[in-house]
Amino acid sequence: ELTGFAALLASAGVAIGMALSGNLQNFAGGLIILLFRPYKVGDFIEASTGASGTVKEIQIFHTILITADNKMIYVPNGAMSSGVITNYSKLDTRRIEWNFGVDYGEDYNKVEKVLREIIANDKRILTSPAPFIELGELAASSVNIKPDRCYYPDGGSNICIVDDSAEVPLIRFAPFEKYSWLNMGFSTRLGGVSKGYFASLNLGFNRGDARENVCENYKRVCKAMDVCYKNLVLSDQVHDTKVKYVDKTYIAGGNIEKKLTGIDGMVTDVPGIILATSYADCVPLFFADPVKHVIGSSHSGWRGTAGFIGSKTVQKMESQFGSRRDDIICVIGPSICQDCYEVSIDVIDQFKKVYPENTWDDIFYCKDSEEKKYQLDLWAANYHQLLLAGMKKENIHVSGLCTCCGSMVLFSHRASDGKRGNLNGFIMIQEGKVV
Repeated sequence: ELTGFAALLASAGVAIGMALSGNLQNFAGGLIILLFRPYKVGDFIEASTGASGTVKEIQIFHTILITADNKMIYVPNGAMSSGVITNYSKLDTRRIEWNFGVDYGEDYNKVEKVLREIIANDKRILTSPAPFIELGELAASSVNIKPDRCYYPDGGSNICIVDDSAEVPLIRFAPFEKYSWLNMGFSTRLGGVSKGYFASLNLGFNRGDARENVCENYKRVCKAMDVCYKNLVLSDQVHDTKVKYVDKTYIAGGNIEKKLTGIDGMVTDVPGIILATSYADCVPLFFADPVKHVIGSSHSGWRGTAGFIGSKTVQKMESQFGSRRDDIICVIGPSICQDCYEVSIDVIDQFKKVYPENTWDDIFYCKDSEEKKYQLDLWAANYHQLLLAGMKKENIHVSGLCTCCGSMVLFSHRASDGKRGNLNGFIMIQEGKVV
């Protein structure tokens, strides 16, 4: 009998007869790296194994590094995932410390003035928080002075949990796991029956896959979640901002039929029905109110994000159920990251129309001014949108999983040039759990 993790191996097309002792550890490490992205191609990293260099390629069993002296080294992913990794390229800004030695007897105030002029004239140095200069050391032959530049750490932590306890692996999110009345999971590419570029857990009926394969995939996910597939609620998402209250009228039934059209967001207070929304780079927004015991799920591509579908979902929960914005929790799910999402200026113009100017630096930057190409951060855009909607900062959680970077285990439209299946997010109120 296959274990849950052996099912992962089968779904990924790895021969069962492989030597499991070392290769299984390396495969598992590769899966963790691809899902949680502690580094990506182009990053300069240092591993606890002692290896350091620029990441050239992330394979399923090894990570290939190019060292500073131009050597190519292969590091097993088992070692990479189980040890400490220092990523020098992860953050856009870094704290830099410079040491300057000046002779004893020099005018300290003059030295400080010159250093501040140098700092002020270098546009790469942040002005907030302000740089500061301090006496670092009284050395044998010089006074050592240190100007420091501070950076903003992301302050985030991993909220994703890979649940491989069943035949189909699911991604779950820590902020929701503490609520026994809530059942929520996000699919990967693994554990299904679809073939070719739909392999293997395609959950999109309109992608060209055989309908019987998609239905079987839905049944497998629901079995892994211990729910009835007949209670799924599906919609043909159209990149709009309509949010609808749904009840048992809209459940898919035994044939798994979509009964909603033109709807990208759903909310409910009905236990036992499963809100299922589809993705392959667009942003999933999952909502839960632990006070009212109600939920929501919305599909937010760039149009939905510019149209504030997240904010409209919060408003719908407020008007439909009496939810307080302070109580609502949101997880911004796996979707394309800013590094992978290049857009044209016409898209950026839509965001400039609706987002305050003081959020623009977080949401986008110009990559090529001549070609007018920008990198858009949909995670940051949805984060700011939910703050503007009145949600608490501590109740908004970003999964940090990029579908494009992790396209070996997650479907991505951009990474595949459109040849892909669909991922799905599933969220429901457990029957008999609401008190």
